[in-house]
Amino acid sequence: MATGDQITAVSTGDSDLLTSMAFNPDGSRVAAVNEESVGVWDVATGKKISAPWKGRIGAGSPALNRDGSRLALAGSYDSTELWDVSTGKKMGKPIISQSDIVVSVAFGPDGTRLASAGDHPTVGIWDVATGTQVGAPLIGHTDTVDSVAFSPDGTRLASVGGDATVRIWDVATGTQVGPSLSGNSRWPDEVIVAFSQDGSHLGYAGWHPKAEVWDIATGKQVSTLQIGHTESVYGLSGIPEVLRVTRREIADVGRH
Repeated sequence: MATGDQITAVSTGDSDLLTSMAFNPDGSRVAAVNEESVGVWDVATGKKISAPWKGRIGAGSPALNRDGSRLALAGSYDSTELWDVSTGKKMGKPIISQSDIVVSVAFGPDGTRLASAGDHPTVGIWDVATGTQVGAPLIGHTDTVDSVAFSPDGTRLASVGGDATVRIWDVATGTQVGPSLSGNSRWPDEVIVAFSQDGSHLGYAGWHPKAEVWDIATGKQVSTLQIGHTESVYGLSGIPEVLRVTRREIADVGRH
């Protein structure tokens, strides 16, 4: 990662463009999605864990659990599907959310909870084993919710929405923790949010080549990271070491 050299390449095996990718937390596996298929690969070897799965995928947003054995896939519809990565088979019934279109999903660190959000101002938390909703929806946003992320210890959930706010939630109680974090006047659409490794900071990025970092305790912006891209940034979660905006860079802000 330190050299910036390409270490592997993945392909779903068809002509459609890839629409989204996601690493599991330790960076050992990566999922790639397009309109018609999804696959998971071993990053070190570049080998497919299983053959790409075809079907009604849509422009899905994937999430892998910690060991990469489970894949959650949100598509251009109101449900989230869970897949067994080793077999390439769906697990149970789809999770039906409040949103007509689910755009973001995230596993909790222990893999037992899944958060989802989309074109509805609420966020849902689900029991992965049963597919049932845990508690009431998280209510606070006044517009669509573009991205969700669990804190490293799983006690907090961050959500960022079209109402130009980032909100932090207590996962156990479903209540908002502290005031909302408000973006600058050039708040981008389709923002992606991620916690730092120690959970003390939040970073978000979207339709501009920068990422903003906030101190959660004070609710203040502490840094703007120039990512190096000249256009939009569509992702900052995944490998803690390096993936567009790195969690290490966000974490480093809190050490100075």
